[in-house]
Amino acid sequence: MELSSEDALLQEGEAAVTLKPGLVDQQTRLKLWKKASRKTAYLVGFVAATPDDLPEKQPPCQDIESFQLVLPPLIDSGNGTTRLMLKLLPEPG
Repeated sequence: MELSSEDALLQEGEAAVTLKPGLVDQQTRLKLWKKASRKTAYLVGFVAATPDDLPEKQPPCQDIESFQLVLPPLIDSGNGTTRLMLKLLPEPG
């Protein structure tokens, strides 16, 4: 059964509130993360609640050094997307 967009938004909001740091234990958090692979609303909830602390860590971007050379001028020109990329690329996740 496919969710309506309103139901999906409600689930996203509920997941985000539930996942606020300190509200659920690590075991429950990992169960919800597994569900997130099947329910996009849960995944959105994780990103909304704890974008810098997702349960499944990935290695940093392999090409980070080349990006660190190219992106700063774009950041200096006011490109917010580039600023976010430079923040995210060296981080695991």
